[in-house]
Parts: sequence; C-alpha cells; structure tokens
Amino acid sequence: MKLLILFPPESQRANISAALVQVGYRITTISSQPNPLSRHTETLMIGLDEPQVPKALEVVRHALQSNTSLRYLVLHVNRFDIL
Repeated sequence: MKLLILFPPESQRANISAALVQVGYRITTISSQPNPLSRHTETLMIGLDEPQVPKALEVVRHALQSNTSLRYLVLHVNRFDIL
C-alpha cells in the first residue's frame, strides 16, 4: 500500500482534485494556515496500491497547466491501526 501526498500549487488544486475524482480516486484534503499572515495551503492525500501510483501521477500531470511544477511524496504504508 502507498500513500501519495501532493502539495499542489494553489491555482491548480481544483483542477488536480477534479481530475483525480473523475477517474475514480478518493482524496483526503488537509487545509492549514500556519499563522494569520501566511498563505492558506492544502495537501492532498490518496491511498493507493503500488501499481496505481504511476497512473495517479499521470492524471495529476495532465491536470497541471504547462510549466507548473508539483511537489509530492510517495510513502510506503505497511498497515493501519484502528484506534
């Protein structure tokens, strides 16, 4: 199991989220604003099986406007504990 964590540019968040949902991915969004003077940011997280990661990244890249970079992490997740 993999956890794909995306840090999309503010101007591209809606496009990326819509593209991922349209092809069937479920997304968790975490919003934050570290302090009142800083910009609001959103992080997108998607739980995937390992073979799905390249397809999800392809969908994201197609949703981005040209010349836009994207920061992301792919984490290996062994198991989830239920509290």
